[in-house]
Amino acid sequence: MALSVTIDPSDSGRLVFSQPITPPQASAFLWTKPPASRDALRPDPGERPMAGAQRRFLIDKSDLDLVFSLRHGLANQYVRRIQPIMAKAPATLPAWMPAHVREQILAFKLPSGVHRFTGVKPWGDIVVWIRQGTYMQVEAYQEYPQDIAFYLGLAGGNARDARLLLSVYTQFNADLRLLVEQRKMSPADARDELRRINDAVFKLVIEGTVAMLGTGASMTAMNTTLRSLSTNIVATARRSQVTRIKPINGKLNVGGGHETPHMTNLNPIKAGSGGPSSGISNHVRGYMEDMDQIFVPRSVTFMMSSRLRFVDVDWTAATQAAAKVMQVGGKVEMNIWCQGFQAQIVKKAFERAGFRNVTISGKGTGTMIFAFR
Repeated sequence: MALSVTIDPSDSGRLVFSQPITPPQASAFLWTKPPASRDALRPDPGERPMAGAQRRFLIDKSDLDLVFSLRHGLANQYVRRIQPIMAKAPATLPAWMPAHVREQILAFKLPSGVHRFTGVKPWGDIVVWIRQGTYMQVEAYQEYPQDIAFYLGLAGGNARDARLLLSVYTQFNADLRLLVEQRKMSPADARDELRRINDAVFKLVIEGTVAMLGTGASMTAMNTTLRSLSTNIVATARRSQVTRIKPINGKLNVGGGHETPHMTNLNPIKAGSGGPSSGISNHVRGYMEDMDQIFVPRSVTFMMSSRLRFVDVDWTAATQAAAKVMQVGGKVEMNIWCQGFQAQIVKKAFERAGFRNVTISGKGTGTMIFAFR
């Protein structure tokens, strides 16, 4: 039986041979001159080899020189799938990409590597991945907004849903950045990796990302795509909540920064709040209002805050969430910047949530709230 090979329809980075062969045999079959890179072709770890031979292999499809030198008609199949920008045709890039970024790409001014450009607010950075070779390979994407106001618009003003969307999309930004900038994957391969290892939530995010990467996707179209997906993402995220965690030693600093490196610091990284935006030890990104979605019930024995602004918290929702995660007898010592009757509002919120012995000390930026669960 003659040996043949096909591209896996569910994963274009996987080649499937008609019969088991060894890696050297696969490489010799695919290329006239086998590539030197060890990552060019790898055995699929999902298949158990027999006597060193197997049918499925993974190819580095981000290397166009490698892909376009494939034999047996595979190169043409990849060309149809990838649809690269060829030098003889007018090159087009996504409509959301600013003119100055397009000009640098099309003028071949960017060397191989990852390049960041400031995006149009509220959207994040534009990330351009370049690989120079016989062909210049270009992949680009724009990071999702990190402004809660943007997600309030998507969620129809529902603050809880907006915070959940913010968490999902900013985590996607962080994961993609890790794979592209630290692990040196192309953006397409990074999205494939996230699709493989993550749950249904990120699969929906990737669906939206791919839709927005089309050359005709304007800013308006991008926002429309996100809005259409937001309801499903919120519902799916709630169904597939990751396992809740326990704070270090039962201690939690709400809005915590650098002052408490030996406890868990719950901080949403909110612009304009005056708090730190990076380098926080034991950082868990989130709002006090969502504590019950983050921490194990009755796992918090001590809750504090330093310089937490009254205006940054929905105190009814926050104290109710705190009541669910604090142990009976757990202690509260929170410094909250209050004015006028704001301290009384916080006190009543704690009392309505079931906290005992709620007292106020100090005023203004020195306001302290003490309580027991």
